[in-house]
Formats: sequence, structure tokens, C-alpha cells
Amino acid sequence: MIAVATSFAGSDGAWGQAQGGTGADKGPGSAEGLVAPATAPAAPMPAQSNMPAEADMTPTAALAVSLTPITALTSATPVVVELFTSEGCTSCPPADENLGKYVGQRSILPLSYHVDYWDYIGWPDRNADPAFSARQRGYGDALGHAMVYTPQVIIAGTSDSLGTDPTALAIALADGRHVARMTAIRMMRDDSGNVLLDLPQANLPSPVTLWLLTYRHKVETTVAAGENAGRDLVSYNVVRSLRKLGQWTGKAETLPVTLAPLPAGESAPDAVAVIANLQEHGPVIAATAIRYQDFAP
Repeated sequence: MIAVATSFAGSDGAWGQAQGGTGADKGPGSAEGLVAPATAPAAPMPAQSNMPAEADMTPTAALAVSLTPITALTSATPVVVELFTSEGCTSCPPADENLGKYVGQRSILPLSYHVDYWDYIGWPDRNADPAFSARQRGYGDALGHAMVYTPQVIIAGTSDSLGTDPTALAIALADGRHVARMTAIRMMRDDSGNVLLDLPQANLPSPVTLWLLTYRHKVETTVAAGENAGRDLVSYNVVRSLRKLGQWTGKAETLPVTLAPLPAGESAPDAVAVIANLQEHGPVIAATAIRYQDFAP
């Protein structure tokens, strides 16, 4: 595929150094104080209370609820691998296949985002979304890249490699620093059936953006036009929705997790995941995923 470079306005390399990512299809396209009296008035005597000493009237005690963990599809600290791909990219099918080899490994959360900037060639990718292209550009800006490309793999939010190079991906995944920086998070259910994200106390170097996404385990497409015309393509862990859930500053807390209604004609996804990036597109420091049917039983 002949590539047209996409450039960015500005870059911020504070969250990692780029590694690899050459020889690929380039995508076209972040009061004054009060003065105390000289003589303080005598303090009033405290009122007598008839409340039993053992009674606990704190808000925490009054609002205490029971939380039950939801079984995760991943380990407590999975390495997140994000492939940016397209059904209109001739170089992408081998990368889709490479990503598929990691599906089912609990220590890794592989995800496939279909970008929309190849749609103009002749095949509108039904799995593409501008939000996915924006995420790729956000990573590119954070890594100091001047362009994005397909098939591009982002490993743990800190480096990238060519999606068709399985050796480069394997070497990157073997870097123990990815797991070392991770903090375990989990999804819980309260007594009313609501889903909550349980965040522990953590020493974070900067605020974290929490991303909520849904994905389907496997998507098959017969491409009828464009550069992949006539090919039957398979993608794995295909992201179908992506939005910001909120921010986390490292304080122990629980956040409610809700999903938007499915668009008309959209099949239910297979899984729901949360990814935590330092700032917005910096290193991934936490992630978890559960089955969609466990989210909405």
C-alpha cells in the first residue's frame, strides 16, 4: 500500500521512548485573615448526650455495602497490547493473525482497534471509529512520532512495533518493566447489582485517565472492495466502543461503571475492559477485563 504520512502538531515524549515502527503503511491524517480577640472567650461546656457510647454514626458505617469481585478474564497485572489495524490495509491481515496468538493468555490483554483513515480507498471498515484513530494519534504524540501507521502495535503504552513482526512483539512483551509498573484493579458488584471499579491506594507520578471499552472476541469479514477485495479477514478482540470513565489520582476509591446503550443493529460485545494510562496516552499502569454477560447478567 502506498502511504501518506500523517503529522501531528506538537509532541510529548514524557511517557516513553519509541522503539521500532518502520517499514509500515503510513496513515494519513492532543482574604485577609480574621484577627483573634486578645482574650479568648471561655469554651462552653459540652452538652450531655444520651447516645450509647458504642453507637457508630459515621457516614461510612451508615453507608457500608458489600462488594463481590467479578471474575476477570485477565491476570491482576496484564500487559496491554493494542494493535491499530484496518480492513482496507493490505499489510494488516498478518498483524491481525499475530495478535490472535495472544488471545486467551491471561497475562496479556490484546486489543484490536480498527482505524478509519483507510476508508477512502474503497472499503469502509465497519469496525472502524474515529475515536480509535484518535487514540492511535494520542499514542503517537506521547511517543514523539511524527506520523501513525498500520499495522502498528503499542506495547503497554510505552513503545511500538510493526504488527507484522512477531519477533519484535515477543521481545517487547518479555520486558519485565511492563508488569513491574502495573497496579492491580478489579471490577466489583454491590448488593444492588451495580458494577464498580475498585481502585487501590497507589503512588502515581501523575493523574491517570481511565478508559472504558467493549470488545468482541472474533470478527470475520468478507471484503468486497478496496485493496483487500475478495479476501476473508479475521480480527481478534476487536474494540467496539471506547470512552473516558474518569480520572484516578492514586486515592483508594470505587467508581461506578455504566455502559452506553448498544447502537441500533449492533450485536452485544463479548467483554468489557478498563485501561489506565498515565495522563491520557502514557504508560499503561493498570488494566482488567470481564465478560460482558457478567457485567450485564
